[in-house]
Amino acid sequence: MRTDRNFYDRHYFNMHACSDEIFVITGMGQYPNLGVSDAFITVSLGDKQYTVRASRELGHDRLDSSVGPFRIEVLEGLRKLRITCDPNEWGLTADLTFTGTVGALEEPRTFIRSYGRVQQDVSRYAQVGVWEGELTVAGRTFAVTPDVWKGVRDRSWGVR
Repeated sequence: MRTDRNFYDRHYFNMHACSDEIFVITGMGQYPNLGVSDAFITVSLGDKQYTVRASRELGHDRLDSSVGPFRIEVLEGLRKLRITCDPNEWGLTADLTFTGTVGALEEPRTFIRSYGRVQQDVSRYAQVGVWEGELTVAGRTFAVTPDVWKGVRDRSWGVR
């Protein structure tokens, strides 16, 4: 359904320090039939939430995984990725590497048709892993080490 205006290609990540002090969610999406790419990072720290969002015209190079201060780099296919959020006006920065501790698990394709129209045609995989690097939020810098920081990633594409 790549001709459907709602076709997307998304990354989703979460991470936590094995405590209830901090929780991080970040993601990036490309919407080729709308010509848009967007990204975000949101951090729950204590009882406050901090968020950075960015959007840009997708352009012709779908391999360009940068949006504003965000970038995703594949370091090792289906195993290791680097996510960065460069300095910005909100003071939330990150240089983080996700390493899968198990293989990526492809889920069964979801296909739903209703009244002759495709409502959902989605493929995705998920993977559990560990994080390392550095995260700065609210004036605090966290050393992210794989012995403490755990999380998951999800890669999905299709029409939803």
